[in-house]
Amino acid sequence: MLDGRNLSDDQIDRMRVEQSERSDEVSVYKETWMRLDVSDFEEIKYKTFEEICRDFEKLLMGEYFLKSIPELNVFYPTRVQSSEGIPAPFSERVKYIVEHPVFSRLNYVLQVGLLNYVYPTATHNRLEHSIGTFRNGCLYVQSLYNDPYNPLFKQLINEIDIKCVLLASLLHDLGQYPLAHEIEENAKELKHERFTLDFLDNPTKDKFGYTLREIIENEDWGWGVKLDEVKEMLKGKEGEQTTFTMNLKPKMLSSIIDGPIDIDKLDYLLRDSQNCYLKYGDLIDVDRLVRNLTVIISKDKNVTIGTYEKGQSAAESLTFARYLLYQSLYWHHTGRSVRAMLREAIEPALQVKRKGKYNSFYKALKGSIGVTNNPDNITVNDILNLIENWTDEEGQVIIKLIKHRNYYKRILTIHSYPSPVEGKESPLDRFRRVYNKPHFQESLQQEITEVFKNQLSVKDPKVSLLAPEKTNKTIELLSTPKKIICDCPTPIYGSREMLRFIPEPQRLQRNYLTRADAGERVSEVWDEAHFKLMNIVSKGRVFCHPDIRGTLMAAIGPDEIKKCLEKVIERY
Repeated sequence: MLDGRNLSDDQIDRMRVEQSERSDEVSVYKETWMRLDVSDFEEIKYKTFEEICRDFEKLLMGEYFLKSIPELNVFYPTRVQSSEGIPAPFSERVKYIVEHPVFSRLNYVLQVGLLNYVYPTATHNRLEHSIGTFRNGCLYVQSLYNDPYNPLFKQLINEIDIKCVLLASLLHDLGQYPLAHEIEENAKELKHERFTLDFLDNPTKDKFGYTLREIIENEDWGWGVKLDEVKEMLKGKEGEQTTFTMNLKPKMLSSIIDGPIDIDKLDYLLRDSQNCYLKYGDLIDVDRLVRNLTVIISKDKNVTIGTYEKGQSAAESLTFARYLLYQSLYWHHTGRSVRAMLREAIEPALQVKRKGKYNSFYKALKGSIGVTNNPDNITVNDILNLIENWTDEEGQVIIKLIKHRNYYKRILTIHSYPSPVEGKESPLDRFRRVYNKPHFQESLQQEITEVFKNQLSVKDPKVSLLAPEKTNKTIELLSTPKKIICDCPTPIYGSREMLRFIPEPQRLQRNYLTRADAGERVSEVWDEAHFKLMNIVSKGRVFCHPDIRGTLMAAIGPDEIKKCLEKVIERY
């Protein structure tokens, strides 16, 4: 039995050499497996005879966990159809969570924020997504547990581990609120992941008189899991370095929730694609992906969920679908305009403190969505009203424009091409580096205003867009702040870990007695194409107030605006 006293490869090699030198029969063999080292075996060693019996039961009984974790039963009688494909199991304890006021508020949080103005059918919400992610969590656990070649997942996990994964998949978006992604991009302290951890401690009780903590921790009718264990897994998704994410087994489990092919991405890429009537999600072969999942230990000792080579095309299809959806949906130019406008409105709100119940916008937002008190079913309009109440005069003007769907318009786009000369910044990188520096936008607006005024003297005033009433209004608006704003998102790569594949063992079999080590490899698509694709989609843009775009384009056009931009960038 595994006692954690395994010899290292170096020790084994030295002993074999010594035996050979003495002409003794070689009697020592490799005591490590995959890329686990002696410290890993010390971590996962058996501590009690009960653990040994449990692992034998896992190997001999295919339905070992079905009684204690009925959600893994593919024939569970009560199910909920949250998306295309296999329905999600809907046990009583899942139902308790979904119907709890802290969770059910997600029914009012749109999945893609204000992008339903661009795609009117995108009215799906975070509650649907959470149930879909939970369904994926069940499928991932079933697949990894029944991995035909690699028993590592089956042997390392126990009942509590599986429950933690399923709970984390269901609760991973608990802290979401309307416009969360748009707001937190510009205000890191308002990240929904932090609110998720706070919501788990919310004292609100459901119709039966139970808090979320009681449902999660109750061993009779609940999940029988310590809330802190669920929090630790969710902290791994947030990116915090905790003791949980430093060990072998937690790394493996955390990769299911947050990894290159995690259950969260698999749901939202398909769901958003289907609800927006975009076909890019159809690229993903979900069944093939799930059937070929496995645990991979890389050379640098990172433990991630990858696939066997049979699942390579299915796994890489997530990369392409993600890029296409960022291009057409998530970073649609109208959506980026709204985010840039919200940034300008929120910035002054974050700097204001008031006396009274809430002395900062951060506390006001937490109070509004009910993080630590009674959770409220708030909408996008409620969040916009909150920002409007806290921002300055110019911010209030911007919020009113958003409410009336009168968004800022593009007047210039900066692409990632042409590729820069080696050792020099590309125009896009230069723009990204300086666009949010103090007074950059004011300088650009001033430069554009001067060029605009100069051009009026040589343009035909009979052109309707350059009629005096329009040019005068344009000059008047350009004399006030925040009529020219910039945007350049940082590429989001989706995971700190690489997408990895491993050959099926029989592909490497030399004969019936020996087999070569199955070395993992990084996906070429991920390593060489994924990062380039996300750089391509993270364009830079210059927006202007919607009432002045036509006049600016008629007077100076994008070429002159580009010259203005380059001139201002040179000063920074």
